[in-house]
Amino acid sequence: MVQLFKDWGDYIVGIPAIVISVILTIYFYSRQKKYKKLAYETIVNYKLFEVVPNIKDKIIITYDGKITTNLRLISIKIINIGRLPLLKTDFDKDIHILFDKMATLIDVDIIKKNPENLDIIIEVNNNQISIKPLLLNPNEYFIVKTILDSSITDFDILCRIADISEIIKISSKQKDFQRRGKIVLVVMIYTLFVNYLCYVEIPRFFNTINPFLLTIILIIPFIFYLEKKDPFSKE
Repeated sequence: MVQLFKDWGDYIVGIPAIVISVILTIYFYSRQKKYKKLAYETIVNYKLFEVVPNIKDKIIITYDGKITTNLRLISIKIINIGRLPLLKTDFDKDIHILFDKMATLIDVDIIKKNPENLDIIIEVNNNQISIKPLLLNPNEYFIVKTILDSSITDFDILCRIADISEIIKISSKQKDFQRRGKIVLVVMIYTLFVNYLCYVEIPRFFNTINPFLLTIILIIPFIFYLEKKDPFSKE
């Protein structure tokens, strides 16, 4: 293995280095582009309880003084994922969160803001939440918690913003795919560096060290560190 690396070392190190350089060039170029993007993500969507039909007429359950039969908790995160601030003047209309027409909103609250000084004004009307235009810098967000009486889980978010055609929906699968893609890229770069050290530099001074074993020893803890720390999370 060591002799193979010595004979083909320029190709083994050079070709991956070129590929990684191209990927990094594209990645950093895309990060330099200036654009506006607003996105939302469903953080929580689950049923708190439901009254079964055969006892519906025999039991009354209230929440905050309101009668309910299908209590559901939905938390929605709205975030600026673009590279430009969203100004109040960019909004042509309020941000509207629309639930099923048969749904009844019982409680609405802003449970988290980043930064804390975000000025968020909301209005609630039957099955609709209206959020007044506000300043959102890149990566700033807020989370809306709703408790409603509804068996329907779907909702829509409508808004008109300059230079934005639609609000993007972020799924947990997309977030996981993006995070793991970044981890793979970092591991590739780290592996290339470790291979160079183990097969070229270190053997010059320590001929008894097994380069392959040393590579594994250095790479595996690094992968576990990335998985545990999740350095790419913005929260």
